[in-house]
Amino acid sequence: MQFRVVLLLSFLFPFYTSAQLVINEGSNRNYAAIADEDAEHPDWIELYNAGTDTVHLLNYSLTDDSLVPAKWTFPNIVILPGEFRLVFCSGKNRKPITGFKNVISEISYVPNVGWNTHNFNAPFYWDGVSSLLVNTCSYSSTGYTTNSVFNQTATSYFSSLSAFQDGSPNICATTYGTKFMQRPNIKLNNFIIGNGTVNNSPYD
Repeated sequence: MQFRVVLLLSFLFPFYTSAQLVINEGSNRNYAAIADEDAEHPDWIELYNAGTDTVHLLNYSLTDDSLVPAKWTFPNIVILPGEFRLVFCSGKNRKPITGFKNVISEISYVPNVGWNTHNFNAPFYWDGVSSLLVNTCSYSSTGYTTNSVFNQTATSYFSSLSAFQDGSPNICATTYGTKFMQRPNIKLNNFIIGNGTVNNSPYD
């Protein structure tokens, strides 16, 4: 039996890849350093891909109990070579939502009166059913951002997240905010979504 184990290991070593996933850092006293999406501060660990190959985390797992090795299993996400991934140990069992496709990213935009029109980098068609995630970041270092006021519609569920930093581009990298049961009215493929008249203030 011992001979078989040694032989098995000798076969495994030649197939070792350069991808190497390590726990790079961690905190079990995260008082206020890093917040999750609820603005809470659970324990966390940071994974790092120290190798030269992409690591697919599907079915990898984390645990704090040696008797339960698959206590929390990763979804189908990847860590590129040299990339870090932060994992909160909160027990909330939240995983990244897959399926979203980035269709446009505009650094500078001058708003028009009425419906604003954006030209997508690639043709985009919304089927009227699939989920959409719209991220709007607006700030001005010289005055209030009047172009960040939206007509909004109330919803029966949390449908938007808002954060505020006065006159700072850091707002574009904020990691959490306040949840609201209302969202800006938008128009896709000439289909209007929402007709409410609730407004946010120009500095929200």
